[in-house]
Amino acid sequence: MDIKVKIIYLDWNVINHLHDGILPIELKNLLISLQEERKIICPYTAEHLSELYRDSDSIQDSEHRILALIKTLSEITKNILWYFDYRDNNYYFKKIHPYQYYLNQKEEKEEYGFSIRFLYRLIFYFMKFQTIKFTRIISKQSRIKFKDIHIKTIYDPNNPIGSLMLITRNLTEINTRAFELQRNKLNLCPKELNSLVGDELIKKINDEIGKWTKTHDFNSIVDSSLQYQKGGQFYKEAGLNTFLEMMGYHKDKKSITIESKLSDSNHLIFGLKAHTFITHDKRLFNRALQIANMEDLTTKVIWAKDAINYLESI
Repeated sequence: MDIKVKIIYLDWNVINHLHDGILPIELKNLLISLQEERKIICPYTAEHLSELYRDSDSIQDSEHRILALIKTLSEITKNILWYFDYRDNNYYFKKIHPYQYYLNQKEEKEEYGFSIRFLYRLIFYFMKFQTIKFTRIISKQSRIKFKDIHIKTIYDPNNPIGSLMLITRNLTEINTRAFELQRNKLNLCPKELNSLVGDELIKKINDEIGKWTKTHDFNSIVDSSLQYQKGGQFYKEAGLNTFLEMMGYHKDKKSITIESKLSDSNHLIFGLKAHTFITHDKRLFNRALQIANMEDLTTKVIWAKDAINYLESI
């Protein structure tokens, strides 16, 4: 696959809103025509399928909508899959229809669980500063241990996506309470963090972390947590996003779930490695800009309604 052309990555909202007509058909047509002219590629990832199936859970006509959305996803992405192989720490492109790729997951038992494992590592590392055993908190409240989640749930051959969604729903309330307890000890108020951007945000977090430890700051905590994962540096943007999210940064709903955190993190893994990341989620847009600036990335983060003007300049 030729990756010398510009890689344009779309978050799920862009796909969904193009399908529903919330975003103009001109944007869809432009994305398709630029690919036909070999100026860009616009791949999908496993997270697009994960969000597709999750969002359709509450829709009565879910089967019809799923098939219609897969058709839209196929048209926009030209059936180009973008994936990371943790076995050799490289990312690849492959041409495969999104629905066929989903069916293959069932047969091959591919791993959908990296994000939730990374989330646990990140929280656990953060909690060590307060000398609280994260595994003890989880087992006390839910009688679920990390290794059981990994073996029994993430690798369910019958429904890998559904399994991940189920366990994240079950653990949402537990994780939120456990992390909020530690965040409160750091005197980090979500409302205050939401009003801060750029260097002010990170300075506030580091000032409070500095009261607990003089050897770590926001970035070093994330870097240290990455050491637990093979190929962890590939996921640094996801770690920064998860940490900011759980501290309340741009948290627009009090009841926000771990599913949303995982989805945003998964999209950022690829979105911030593309030439251009187009999103129609305001919180994700702000966070992507924040992290791109922190990591000195060259990725252009574009608001979906400004995408036509940008793409026409390619």
